[in-house]
Order: sequence, then C-alpha cells, then structure tokens
Amino acid sequence: MERITALAKIRYFFYLMVSTPHWGWILVLQFVSGFASTLGLPLLMPVLDMLSGNEVSVQSAKYLKLVMPIFDFLGIEVTFTSMLLLAACLILGGQLFVNGASLLVAVVREGMTRMYREKLLHLYGSAQWLWLTQHNSGGMFDAVVREAEIASEAHMNAQRVFINLFQVFLLLFISARISWQITALAVGLYVVIGVLNIINAGFINRLSGVLNKKFKDFSSDMMSFQHNKKFIKVALLSERFSDAFSVLITTITGLRKRQMALFEWQRAWTVMSTSLLLILLIYFHKQFSLNNSTLMLILFIFMRLAPQFAACSDLYASLDMSIPMNKSLKEHIASLEDHQEEQGDKVFTLGDHIRLENVDFGYHADQLILKDLSCVIPAHQVVAFVGGSGSGKTTVLDIVLGLLPVKKGKMWYGNIESKELDYVSFRQHIAFVGQRPSLLEGTIRENLLVSRPDASEEDVWAVLRKVNLDDFVRTVPEGLATLVGENGMRLSGGQRQKIAIARCLLANPKILILDEATSELDSESEAVIQKTFQDMRASMTTLMVAHRLASVRSADVINVMQDGRIVESGSYDALMAKRGAFYNFVALQQA
Repeated sequence: MERITALAKIRYFFYLMVSTPHWGWILVLQFVSGFASTLGLPLLMPVLDMLSGNEVSVQSAKYLKLVMPIFDFLGIEVTFTSMLLLAACLILGGQLFVNGASLLVAVVREGMTRMYREKLLHLYGSAQWLWLTQHNSGGMFDAVVREAEIASEAHMNAQRVFINLFQVFLLLFISARISWQITALAVGLYVVIGVLNIINAGFINRLSGVLNKKFKDFSSDMMSFQHNKKFIKVALLSERFSDAFSVLITTITGLRKRQMALFEWQRAWTVMSTSLLLILLIYFHKQFSLNNSTLMLILFIFMRLAPQFAACSDLYASLDMSIPMNKSLKEHIASLEDHQEEQGDKVFTLGDHIRLENVDFGYHADQLILKDLSCVIPAHQVVAFVGGSGSGKTTVLDIVLGLLPVKKGKMWYGNIESKELDYVSFRQHIAFVGQRPSLLEGTIRENLLVSRPDASEEDVWAVLRKVNLDDFVRTVPEGLATLVGENGMRLSGGQRQKIAIARCLLANPKILILDEATSELDSESEAVIQKTFQDMRASMTTLMVAHRLASVRSADVINVMQDGRIVESGSYDALMAKRGAFYNFVALQQA
C-alpha cells in the first residue's frame, strides 16, 4: 500500500472539507458557537465566587466588565441569578450551534452518499461498452453499495474533526486566559498524544487500503459465484469455493481486528491521559495558585475539552480509515468519466439503410475479429449473419448497436457517419434479444411492461400470442402474475426467450436485433415467431444471428461469415443453389 505523506494528508483533509456541500454554513455555526462559549464560560468565574460567598476577584471582575454591555442592552441588573442565566444561555446556545453543525454534517453525508450512488449509476449507464467488459461487475457493485457510503463518511469525518478541533482550540484559549501554566501543561500533553495518534492513524490508513482491496476481491468473487451457481452446484465445486471464500473472509476479519485493536488502544490512552490530567489538576491546584472558583471553572473547561479531544482523535482515526475508500471511489468515477461513450448530434432517420465499409475490429491490434468487412443492411428487411463460432457474427451486431468502435473503415446510418450519430436517440427505436435474455426478478407482466409501461392488457396478450406463449400463461395459476424468479430461473430456456421477444415486440421497435434469440425454442414456436417477423417486415428492420440455419430460411439477405469476412451473401435459395460455403454449412447440420 502506497504511503501518504503528512502534507498530502493535510491537503486531502482540506479538500474533503471544502468539497462538502454547505461547508460554509458549518464554519459559520462553529464561529457562532465559539463566540457564545468564549463569553459564557468565563462568566462562570464571578458566579462561582458569589456561590462560595467570596468577594468577586480581580480576574472575575475583568470578565464581568466584558459582558456588562450585554446586561445594559437587556436592561438587567447584575446579580448571581442573572449572571448564571446569561452564562447558561451562552454555553447552552453555543452547544446547540455545535450540535446543529454536527446534524448538518450528518444530513449532508446522506445527501453525498445518494449523490455518489446516482452519479456512479449514471456514468455506468453511459460508459463505453469496451470499458465495461474489461471491468467486472463486482467492482461496480462494491463501489455503489459500500464505497459510496464510506467515501461520503470521509467528508463527514473531515468536517467533524474540524468541529472538534475548533472546540479544543477554543477551550484552550479560554483556559489560557485563566491559567497559562495549566494550559501549557495540557498543550504539551495533547501534542504528545496527538503525535502518537497521527502515527497510529497512519497504520490504520494502510490497513484500510489493504482491506478495501480485499473487499473488492470478495465482492467480485461473490458475483462470479452468483453468475455461475448452477455450474458450481452440478460440478460439486461448492466446497472448493466455500474454502476459498473462507480464506478471504478470515483475512478480512484479521485485518478488521487489527484495525479495531489500534482504534481502541488509541481511544484508551487518549481518555486515560486526559483523565490523569484532571486528577493532577485537583491534587496540585495549590501549586498553581488556584482558588476554588477558578479550579472549578478550569475543571469544567477540561471536562468539556477532554471528550472533545478524544472525539477528535477517534474521528481522525476514522478519517484515515475512510480516506482509501474515498480515493478509490474518486478514481473509479474519474475512470468512468474518461471512458464515456462518445455521442454525435445527428438523429438517424428511421427507414434508412445501414452500411459497413471496409470495417476492421479487434480487441487487440494483432488479433482482428472483423477484417475489411463491408455489407448493407436494407431497411424493412430481415438480414441474417451465419457462420462458425468466432467468425465475427455477434461483433457485427455490437458494432451496429454502437457498442464497439470501428477500428478502421466507416459505418454509416443512412447518410450519417457513426461518429456523428446520436446513439441515445438511435437506441430508443431498437430492441435486442440475446441467447441468454435478461429478465427481472418479478412477474411475467412486470417483465413485459418494462419496455412499454402504458401497454394495455389486450396488447400484452396480443404479443404473447405472437410468440406462442399465451397458452402457457393461461394454464399457470397466477397467469401474468407468475413470478419468473431470479433472471427467469423458474422458467425454461425457451420460455425466457419467448418473454424477451414478446417484451421487444410490445415496444414496437423499428430495428429488432436477435442474437441466437430462438436457439432454445421448439420448431412449432420458432415457426410462429418467424412468421411474426415476416408480418412485421414492412414496419421493422430485423438483424439476426443464428447457428441453426433453418431459422434463417425466410431471411431476405443471409451473410455467410468466415474468419471475420463475409464470403457469401444472398437469399436462402440462392445460396443453396450456389453450393458454396452456406450449402456446406446446411449439409453439415443436416448430417
């Protein structure tokens, strides 16, 4: 873990303070509180003199003279009761302002947590697809759920360190006006404790950095376990994963115990040393020439100062615990902002052709997936891409969707080049169904209405008929209220694909993109859905990828791909008559 210098930590501390919303009001509340305490606490000295039956001392008279304008302004006679009431109002009022500042900080913290989470989700939604594929979903989950909360806590801790530190300096200032010798002794003690606490907080900071990385690993591993739970269970790998998780959990627990031990030891020596100071003051008060009223006031001040200093030390340690998460979240947000999807401002005209001209694409420069690929996707036609695994079929669809950037060549949407296209408006008219469609953990109705919340009951049943799913929905007891389970786990693969296709059709898209979307359907259901696509041809352009070549028999254009290139193109009958690559694919499947 990289060490942070004291100067860098101070800079980051002030950055956290001034980047907190309403930080100016927090300062104002502190200064008002300080002004009230500065007037109120010394006023207790003449009150204590009167309480003990002694004459008002010279020092007490000096403070009394300071607040006389307040009595004159209020028209109140100076008595024991009026002085005690004024002191109480100033001290309690000052404390209320301190509490108000702390409450404001807590409210701001919740607002910042919400802001961080909303910003992360927004940036993830508009991030480049390539960036998203290179960063696991566990990192996103950890950032939104855990890091966002702890990062906002860093702002709160910074503000509260300032609040408590301000109160400590204020009380020391008042103490110095009463007895500079005692104040010097206290400052010396607090400097020593402060240095020890800063050193200890550095250890806590480094442990927090390691702990944050372990939490990210744990979150990523849990997401992987969740996504592959069926394979893990069937392959009897649960025990192996449990053992791996147990090692990680043990490591995290050990780091947390070390953190808490350092935190509690710091709290212990801070409280013990300040308590010892109070005991010494009582025992040696005569050596410091303190009369009873002055001693009582000094003790009162230090009884308020000690918990403030202890809280300041605790909060500083907590700040060091939360700084690594704050830095991590800031880096995450900065990376997302640097990898936002580029958008043009030209709107695609529905009904225009889409063209790829001499397009190259590869995740690595020396490993191209598409090589000099050119094709036209005519509007209002069914265009299919077929070929062996790894030939580049799905990559073509992702490029059309704007998910993958063209490395070389050009992509045209009508007469708009890809870099000038407004992809947000383009995708508003697109529906996509993959081989493993994503369903929400809810009911069949809720999954269908995602694409069109205002759809009527008649519209819902109409699309269910189009995908040959209406009989199934009518036979289950709950009907449209049937729960599909997590990502549709309560349904068969074919039923999940039918719901996903029905959801797309309900949205009435202008471009429908299907990537092995009918691979798990029976022949009867696929025939019904293919007929639906044909009937909607006049109002919709359909792009499809299929391994099962019977699925593309009715396509207007079939592009046959091999090694990242289109080697044949034409209708089903024309390609079969040509007896080339497509003919060989069909023959191989039939065999």
